[in-house]
Amino acid sequence: MVNAPRSERRRRMMVSVEEAIAAYSLWSKEDQEKMLSHIKLANRKNASWKDIAPRVKAFAIENKRFAISQLKEAGIVPQKTTKQNFVTCVIPILDKEGFTLIEQKGVLPRNGSLFHIEGHALLVEEKTQTFFEEPNREAAKYFVDNILNGKTGQVDIRKLISKGTFAFDKPSMNTFSKYVVDEAGKVGWRSGSNLFILTKKEESNNE
Repeated sequence: MVNAPRSERRRRMMVSVEEAIAAYSLWSKEDQEKMLSHIKLANRKNASWKDIAPRVKAFAIENKRFAISQLKEAGIVPQKTTKQNFVTCVIPILDKEGFTLIEQKGVLPRNGSLFHIEGHALLVEEKTQTFFEEPNREAAKYFVDNILNGKTGQVDIRKLISKGTFAFDKPSMNTFSKYVVDEAGKVGWRSGSNLFILTKKEESNNE
């Protein structure tokens, strides 16, 4: 049996707009929603990151904080978008506009991240099993991600230290502060001659 040419098969499959609309109206509500979802995702796949960034900004202003999964559910980013895609492709575009999104790491299941605008970090209750006996980079990252996150202005590292989490003696605080200054500097904090004092300018995200 000889198959019809591809062009002929396409011609047979083509329907008019009226026929398509008529057929769509006969579908179940569930099938209609699935089709609309597929169309929405197809449109997002064809969109550039420059087109997506303004939608992310609007979503952030409205919701204050969000997970990438929420952007997918809203049809703002493609379903296959990873955190790496988002951080490298969307965040820089928004940064150039002066709109800052902050990543709050490890606050979701499976160590997932939330993204939030200034001052809207998710308040996370410290886990009793988190305990650092000596100053190191891991302890500094925990301090920046879970205690310093969401704060602005001027802070004193010593006043934010919880003895239930950080079991350092006073001499060790000098070493710890150096690690904190290094890690905090990656998210916009600055220090002067006193390494225990950090400052971060509050940025406006509204135009």
